[in-house]
Amino acid sequence: MNKSDLEIQKKLVALFIRLENEIKINDSATTKLGWKQRNELISHVYSEYNNHDKLNSARTQWNNSVVKSNVLKWIYNLFIENRDLYGYFEYHEKIIADLNNLKEKAIEKEEYEIADILNEWLLKLP
Repeated sequence: MNKSDLEIQKKLVALFIRLENEIKINDSATTKLGWKQRNELISHVYSEYNNHDKLNSARTQWNNSVVKSNVLKWIYNLFIENRDLYGYFEYHEKIIADLNNLKEKAIEKEEYEIADILNEWLLKLP
């Protein structure tokens, strides 16, 4: 492995660690938003079903967080599939190509939020 490949690997490993941390942070946020949604539902019931806006807002926030969580885990699994025994990403071009394909499919299906998250991580790749 030459020096430029080693630099790319260092960046990929650092990005992989950031991805793991982002997943943990997002999972925690999803749990909090789930409880928030539950509390809004209880409040909605006690208000004689007059808090539709707050409940819908909480539900939307939770759904967005779940979508982000799923996309981050797809990216994580893609990294894992392309990781060798020593923790390096020998075929990092495949990761980039697969993420681009996923982004294009998301755009075709008009899943722009998913495409945006994928693009955000694509821009971070070396």
